Amino acid sequence: MNEANKQGTAMRMRILGLVMLVICFWPLSAGPALGQPLQIAVLESRSLPAYETALQQIKNEFPQATFYVYDLAGQKDLGDKALAEIKKKNVNLILTFGTLATGIAEDRENKMPIVFTFVLNPAASGLIANPSSSGRNLTGVALDIPIAEQFSYFQMTVPQLHTIGVLYNPQESGAIIAEAKTVAQKMGLTLTAIPVAAAEDVPQKLSQLADVDGLWMVADSVVFTPSNTEYLLLYTLKSGLPFMGVSEQFAKAGALCGLSLDYDAITGQTIRQIAEILRGANPADLPIEFPGKITLVLNLKSASIIGAKLSPEVIRKAGQIYQ
Repeated sequence: MNEANKQGTAMRMRILGLVMLVICFWPLSAGPALGQPLQIAVLESRSLPAYETALQQIKNEFPQATFYVYDLAGQKDLGDKALAEIKKKNVNLILTFGTLATGIAEDRENKMPIVFTFVLNPAASGLIANPSSSGRNLTGVALDIPIAEQFSYFQMTVPQLHTIGVLYNPQESGAIIAEAKTVAQKMGLTLTAIPVAAAEDVPQKLSQLADVDGLWMVADSVVFTPSNTEYLLLYTLKSGLPFMGVSEQFAKAGALCGLSLDYDAITGQTIRQIAEILRGANPADLPIEFPGKITLVLNLKSASIIGAKLSPEVIRKAGQIYQ
């Protein structure tokens, strides 16, 4: 083989090697085209410290991206204007924080990938039909703690728990209560669910929960107005009724117990979903995720007031204790 042929063969081998290297490292599903700027639109239901912290962490994970942030300030009317601007920017995906922003994006955009986060009860609010998949251009991370886990923590804290009471507005939380009744039955529990039509009805409705072993809370805006929340906390303390609040804040305010979420972990889940979509995944193929890290929160002062004897094991398992 002459020198020219040798050089030609060597060149072809180098080119083939380069092609194989590119193939090996090229993502299985192509994301944004080579050289295309990465752009992410962000819709916030309102500006909240938790949202801002999570967004900064997301920005740190995608330093090459340009983020366009729109604060809806709790106003649905601002959504149309924001979506109109977003469509002009040719973004790669829309990231939404909170139910309001997610609902607007879901309603007005049916092609562009949407990743939601910090959304409570996406199924009950009609954002998704199936927790395993939205079946369309939407996926994300919900704040819901599975009802079975909530009841298990409540049982662990109050071993004599057999009948659980709950106040709810049927229009807002009817779907959640229907699921909770099924879960309770499977766990050998009885759920006494009292419907509330208006916020002012809550005090009188409490009389229908005289025989329950504990009060469970769903995040219902009709039931838990600021004045009703204060009333319910005082009522459960005076009547010796174990109360499981929906979050750490309720336990801190006087509920016997609550469950706390790790928001950094939720942000991490959101980052992984964004990355999947940027690599080319279809949102419809990605399951809706739920909090992966849950912590029991106890209020020992409230336990003393209502006469609840918490086992040393339960106290050891608590990630946060108020005294």
